Amino acid sequence: MDDKNVCTNGIPDSLMEELLAKSDLRLVISPEMREAYERKYRLKFYLLPPLVSDELLSSAPHHLNGAKPRRCVLIGNIWGQRWLDLLRKIFRNSGYTVDWYCNQKNPRALSFDRAGLEQDGIRLLDPIPEADLPAILSQYAYAIVPSDTLDGKSPPSVQAIAELSLPSRIPFMLATSHLPIVVLGHPETSAARFVDRFKFGAVVPYDADAVRSALERLSEPEIQSAIRSRAAALSAAFSARGSADWIWRSLEAGEACDLIYEKLMPPSQAESFSGSN
Repeated sequence: MDDKNVCTNGIPDSLMEELLAKSDLRLVISPEMREAYERKYRLKFYLLPPLVSDELLSSAPHHLNGAKPRRCVLIGNIWGQRWLDLLRKIFRNSGYTVDWYCNQKNPRALSFDRAGLEQDGIRLLDPIPEADLPAILSQYAYAIVPSDTLDGKSPPSVQAIAELSLPSRIPFMLATSHLPIVVLGHPETSAARFVDRFKFGAVVPYDADAVRSALERLSEPEIQSAIRSRAAALSAAFSARGSADWIWRSLEAGEACDLIYEKLMPPSQAESFSGSN
């Protein structure tokens, strides 16, 4: 799920190579991780993206119904202090606010003052049980996902998360609530490439004017309707129903028992490795 070898140190190459060679089945969370690990180790990896509890999915489009257009939602963790600092700078005096439902009530890895954070337009709210999140998300017109700038200014472990790990909350928001998403940061992050692949929103740098323009565009009724309809149509593809059986059957076969996720997010033209287990 998170890289500790290709883009950052953590697991020695010799140990990782031994583990992968002895594994009957190798699964990764994103197309970007699949490409990076196949390129380095010349072994076949299969995609298993973040999935969503079937009972929380919605296949009927959730259209805007009184949502406040100048309020954004952010759910989950912010993995880097720099991401938070850049986010604060963007929304300070912007006229927009961000309601942040973090996975932790007091994220210890980040340094901030709650009052100062709120002055910058970001309200840190208590974590919400997953089953209650779709109702919360239905109150918003769009979501914000901070990511990395991939310019080497973040710690390697933080940059690696952005580069290769697909945030699980992105499929969750799309499959349950059909929210348009604005990804902040470099267009080659996993989050950005996912949103761009399915045309679920916008990818913009940490620039106040660019963010404002993206939010204004996503506020347009026809854009909202198009994105929400696409997300609703694709929601079933991220259902966790049957996923345990899929893993066991794939393990027995030594390869993906079907290519449902590979077809959902196929390799790019640059991803040329086609070796077998």
